[in-house]
Amino acid sequence: MRVTVELDEAFVPVKDGFFEVSELAWRYDPDDERPILFEMVAPDGSRRWANSEARDQCFCMVVGADRRLHYQLSYTSKYTLLSRLMRRFHAALVDDEERVSRLRDLFEDVVKTFYEVEPFAKFSTDLKESAASFAANLEYRLDLDFSAYDPSNFFHSLRVHPLAGGVVRTFQELGTGQEQILALAFAYAYGAAFGAGGDAGLLLVIEEPEAHLHPLAQQWLGRHIHALADTGVQVLVTTHSPAFVEVEHLDGLALVTKSSEQSATRATQRSPTSLAEFCNDHGAAGKATPGTVLPFYAASATEGIIRGFFARCCVLVEGPTESFALPTLLRRAGIDLLEHGIDVIAVGGIGNLARWWRLFRAYDIPVFVVFDRDSDDDESGARRADLAGTLGVEVAALETETSGSALAVLPTYAVFAPAFEQSMRTLFPTNFGDLAGRGRERLGGSKVLCARYAVERLPLDHDADGWRLVRELGAAIMAVANANPDATDSVGNDAA
Repeated sequence: MRVTVELDEAFVPVKDGFFEVSELAWRYDPDDERPILFEMVAPDGSRRWANSEARDQCFCMVVGADRRLHYQLSYTSKYTLLSRLMRRFHAALVDDEERVSRLRDLFEDVVKTFYEVEPFAKFSTDLKESAASFAANLEYRLDLDFSAYDPSNFFHSLRVHPLAGGVVRTFQELGTGQEQILALAFAYAYGAAFGAGGDAGLLLVIEEPEAHLHPLAQQWLGRHIHALADTGVQVLVTTHSPAFVEVEHLDGLALVTKSSEQSATRATQRSPTSLAEFCNDHGAAGKATPGTVLPFYAASATEGIIRGFFARCCVLVEGPTESFALPTLLRRAGIDLLEHGIDVIAVGGIGNLARWWRLFRAYDIPVFVVFDRDSDDDESGARRADLAGTLGVEVAALETETSGSALAVLPTYAVFAPAFEQSMRTLFPTNFGDLAGRGRERLGGSKVLCARYAVERLPLDHDADGWRLVRELGAAIMAVANANPDATDSVGNDAA
């Protein structure tokens, strides 16, 4: 097992000067006489054991799924966040001897006030005498003293106490969401106080920030995490929520999948250059460039579309009618898309199908496309031609293959003719029209709601041609999903 971290312009003090570090390498090899190695690697390949100076420069604060922060906000070790902060403050404080002398006098006055409490003064005297007596035969003399400060670090006298309603609380009393906000506030203040990048030296790792937060709170927190990254603090997030994925920062997104067949984990990451090249190779015809491809996708991305990154397979449809009704129709035919991790995503018209097909396929997410044969927004046929090129078929072949049927099902796409509602009337001639009319009486004029109302109430006759074609559509979708057995597990977004 080997884990490596690449570094830029990192220099670590060693006995003979400074050692330039291009990589930190942690290795585990059970067959080696030294099974665990943690080394610094120079640009020329030379290696040294990672010393404490190197470790001190690489500060990683982890906000785990349990959100327990009392360790990081304590003086348990010199590597906690609070200890690091106070060491920096102490170093700045002792630069001024007059200030140190003044502060020492103030602390001594505080101790004198404590000793005015008679029970405490007696306890202190008895404790010192007892300790001296019990330690009389020890090699080193044991002496105790109560002080209002730690002489090695004046700031250790400071403690972090959360307040709720003006009352001091313990960290154990905080909700997990509150602790997470506190962690981000500390990380933000740390980066702001000591500068961005190498000066701050902070990598903040947040495990599943969506835990314990409602959807709006997730969006709010996601915005603040990206703002924190903009200050120069490196942020690594593992998440199952689209609220923490920004398409404009897609080059920092790694899609982590696990193959059930190979029992292997794989991370897929795209740079703007590789994403532009993929799009151009699949129908964009040179329009995508490294400088424009991410802003292009970010301009029209919605949380519903971003949700596709977490799906095992995406079924792209033109509008909300299909995204509302199609999952219900397939479920009633015996194919529950949710059970298989398949998401039906409305992209807002036939002209957007090709662009989102390219994005999801660039990340190896299987895609099935469903569209109407006669789209109102494609009189010239240019958008249909773009889609055909993306799917790898000729426009003429597309027209021929999908003609003469209310629902034409092909291996990677399906076409309703002329559109979803009219197709349903043809496939279910004795029921759909009446049910849709009843839906209008009860729900109003929304064709989206009426279509789903009708689909939910269609009589099940598995021998009928309509249901046979619906099952054929479901089988084609499942075939695309199963062609790639990888199932999305989580997403890590490094927004630094």
